[in-house]
Amino acid sequence: MRLFWALFTIDVIAALIIIYVFIIGLSDGSVSLRNAGLWLFILLAAMGILGGSYYFFTQGKMGLANTIVCILAVPPFLYFLFFVMNVIGGGKWI
Repeated sequence: MRLFWALFTIDVIAALIIIYVFIIGLSDGSVSLRNAGLWLFILLAAMGILGGSYYFFTQGKMGLANTIVCILAVPPFLYFLFFVMNVIGGGKWI
């Protein structure tokens, strides 16, 4: 249960970042009719993952809920580890 809530928190933070980037894109014009379909898919996928995982959590299907919540939680977590390794290592690539 704690694993679900930890991953769900990562998902919520990732979804908020996606929404923030979408709103900034609307204001500066980088989100247009040409790429609106892609943005719609990204936003619906993020909200579907959050909603679906919470639904299965409330139904008591923890395995399925954890699997769904991992879809969105793993990439930001790996990026966070990459960032921490760069900070600890001093950012030297060679």
